[in-house]
Amino acid sequence: MINLIKRKIKFLTLKRKLKELNKIETINRGGCAIVAYGIKKYLGKDAKIIYLLSIYDINSDKPQNISQHFPENASHVVVEMYGKYIDSKGIHSKKKLLKEWGAKKEIEVSFDFLKKSINEAFWNPCFDRAKYLETIDRIIGLKYFLLKNISLVLGEKHPSDLTPLSA
Repeated sequence: MINLIKRKIKFLTLKRKLKELNKIETINRGGCAIVAYGIKKYLGKDAKIIYLLSIYDINSDKPQNISQHFPENASHVVVEMYGKYIDSKGIHSKKKLLKEWGAKKEIEVSFDFLKKSINEAFWNPCFDRAKYLETIDRIIGLKYFLLKNISLVLGEKHPSDLTPLSA
């Protein structure tokens, strides 16, 4: 009973944090993996990182790359826990989120893969990392090492030039 109450409180707090995150301009157009990183850190070991792939991703070699552990981006990155899918817009059913993003496939990736992907894959440059990383950190708590080690502005550096994210 106590664990259920703690879980409910954690999810209510998370909902408030997500509302704040969703106010960030273009958060889901290049920043969703960073948000998923923060949500995963907040929720802990039971949370899973899910890459949603659209038909465009599937028609490329992306699923093969992801399964071979090459850093890649996705149409959208979310966290799954207790059958619910979580992104900056809130907590969703799987069906609703897959439909909203036009996702045709989903792949669970490791936390290490996510960290590598944040640093090495080309994400949508609409999202201004340099401008919003500290805001995301304040809301969800990315930890100082993330702010220090993550590449700030996507597109300015080639992936091989980026400083890797430490654990």
